[in-house]
Amino acid sequence: MKRNFLYTFYSSLLSVGLLGCLPNETSVLSIRPVWGNTAAPILLCQSNNSAALNVEQLQFYLSDFYLNGQRLTLVDNGIEQNADVVLVGGDCSQSHWRVEIEGHLPKGILSFTLGVPFELNHRNPLTQASPLNVPEMFWTWQQGHKFLRLDLKQQNEGWEFHLGSIGCQSASVMRSPTQPCVQANRYQYSVELNESHVVEFDLNALLGGLDLTTLPDCMGDPEQQGCKTVMPRLNLPLFRGEHE
Repeated sequence: MKRNFLYTFYSSLLSVGLLGCLPNETSVLSIRPVWGNTAAPILLCQSNNSAALNVEQLQFYLSDFYLNGQRLTLVDNGIEQNADVVLVGGDCSQSHWRVEIEGHLPKGILSFTLGVPFELNHRNPLTQASPLNVPEMFWTWQQGHKFLRLDLKQQNEGWEFHLGSIGCQSASVMRSPTQPCVQANRYQYSVELNESHVVEFDLNALLGGLDLTTLPDCMGDPEQQGCKTVMPRLNLPLFRGEHE
């Protein structure tokens, strides 16, 4: 009897110890580019979509994730994301549409920011941790990162939309500003997250009904003619939870 008791006792301790060594749970949030309420998928470098768009590059930084008012912690995988920001999307050669988050994700209201926080936005990209060291997603130390980069063709005519902070003041383009930029151009979004953990990014909300063959490019300056048309649409619900 005593031997059985000790066996059960030590077995329980071993089980607890093993459980304590198990890695923390990780949840995956999927970002899916679509066109319209029908959620027609947008595949990079393919124009077989209802908008006849050939998206050659679509990438954006997301940060400050909250679920039901509680801050979420990003997994630092050393590649597409660190503890502060994640870079999703890609180009014709490769793309990444996942956000890895520590812990379990229940259903609820998910909120996040499109953009890089000011305190991280103007550091030396050569020494910053990935994904803030991607050359094609950076302007200058003064201006910081491109929060969103969209390069596409419509009817074989190229069109570009690059979004980042504007009006950043410093001694030179090689110096970081000490004060927030005049136009931060960071946007907050909230979506209703269901058990599928899928968030749709609707390009139709951003570009629907526009003739991009005649619309000038937009480099994030609200005074540019193309930006006057496109940038107000960033205030629309570009992101939404997947239809159940």
